[in-house]
Amino acid sequence: MVTLRSQTELCLMLFDISQHSLPGRVAFTNTYYGGDDPHTHRVVYVNGGVDPWKELSVLRDRTEEGEEAQTVFIKDSAHCADMMSSRVTDRRSLREARAEIRKHVERWLKMAAQEKIEKRRQ
Repeated sequence: MVTLRSQTELCLMLFDISQHSLPGRVAFTNTYYGGDDPHTHRVVYVNGGVDPWKELSVLRDRTEEGEEAQTVFIKDSAHCADMMSSRVTDRRSLREARAEIRKHVERWLKMAAQEKIEKRRQ
């Protein structure tokens, strides 16, 4: 059974990281990467309702000056279902999520192309 203790013992065995040093290392990692509020640019965080990893992800949209992060939640979907090839049996929520993801990525690619053109003009 996977437990917190088994995982911390694994850290010691694989990385020589002791249990007493974990809180400081976790704090450093959260500060460095932004914890549950990472400073990301043009990222779509996709989570499913049947996804055990969703609690470790960004679950709410954030738009700050110079940063964009979008979230897509697929209530009745599993982990990474949006990355699989489309099938006729896909649920409507999955088809709609893929369309939303595509919309964000297309917009960001257009923005990046425009930024590149503008940079060349300078």
